[in-house]
Amino acid sequence: NSVTMANFCTAFSSACVNTPFVFTDQSSSTPTAWSWTLTGASPSTSTVKNPSVTYTAAGVYTVSLVSTNVNGSSSVFTSTINVTTPPTITVPSYTVCQVQSKALAASGASTYSWSTGSTNAVLIVSPTSTTVYTVTGFSGACSSVATATISVGSTPATPTVTQSGNVLMSSSASNNQWYFNNTIIPGATSQSYTVTQDGDYKVVVSSQYGCLNTSGITNVVLTDIE
Repeated sequence: NSVTMANFCTAFSSACVNTPFVFTDQSSSTPTAWSWTLTGASPSTSTVKNPSVTYTAAGVYTVSLVSTNVNGSSSVFTSTINVTTPPTITVPSYTVCQVQSKALAASGASTYSWSTGSTNAVLIVSPTSTTVYTVTGFSGACSSVATATISVGSTPATPTVTQSGNVLMSSSASNNQWYFNNTIIPGATSQSYTVTQDGDYKVVVSSQYGCLNTSGITNVVLTDIE
């Protein structure tokens, strides 16, 4: 028969301030009594097998255990526990266009859990309407929550182009950009555009969110002006 050998473990690599934290006895040879010394914790001593304690300040603290079985008491087993404050989780919000994906990147913690079920630090989303995403970040026994809002901007109506002689007119009164043979025409942002070359023309209309919609192609052959 052997005297017990004291040992213990924890479920997390670090404790969190103001959060109950459990030390789990791992002593050998079936101990029946325990004497814990938990510096900086409340309570600071315990005689239960698996004490739950709380730390009120971050730091590195000493934890000691003497376990006892029918054959006597162990020597003191001492270890330390790092106590930290909850992480600060950051994740930005965005405005996107309809049918547009966006990567939400959380930072500040070791691991993450999103409201979608994902456990990746980066979440790819493609919402069809304004949506709030929640992420919980974990560092040791600490956790914090952050939210990100993805606002979905509207796509402008599909513009149409009408032609009157050498002048093209967009159905959109504003936010136009004209193209010639699929190449942007610098400075051509008015509702109308006067054609100077034969070819294919189109207009792209943007919204305040940067969402785009494109007209069909209008093939223009210049009209001679007498």
